[in-house]
Amino acid sequence: MASHDDDVTVATQSVTDKMQRVLNAAARVVSGTRKIDHGLTQLLHADLHWLDVPERIKYKLCMIMRRCQDGTAPHGILWEMSELVTQERIVVGSSNFVEELTTRPAMYDH
Repeated sequence: MASHDDDVTVATQSVTDKMQRVLNAAARVVSGTRKIDHGLTQLLHADLHWLDVPERIKYKLCMIMRRCQDGTAPHGILWEMSELVTQERIVVGSSNFVEELTTRPAMYDH
């Protein structure tokens, strides 16, 4: 029997896959390429400087966490984060989680 976490992961993967297909279609419209043309990854990353959906989500989370750290996040987000911390509801899967969210991978440097 699958656990709830597995269900959430599958649902999340399904949603990000759909979002990625929309992003790919938008890249083809912007570039004038067809679905059968090769080099979409090159076009997305090198030419348009767009991130794939999972990387964009991670980048946005990193930016939110960074803004929370330096106090520049919107007040609603800061309030929600302070509520989570005071209620100790944050569950971190690995010790690298905070480091991953607060360091910017080299692929984002342009």
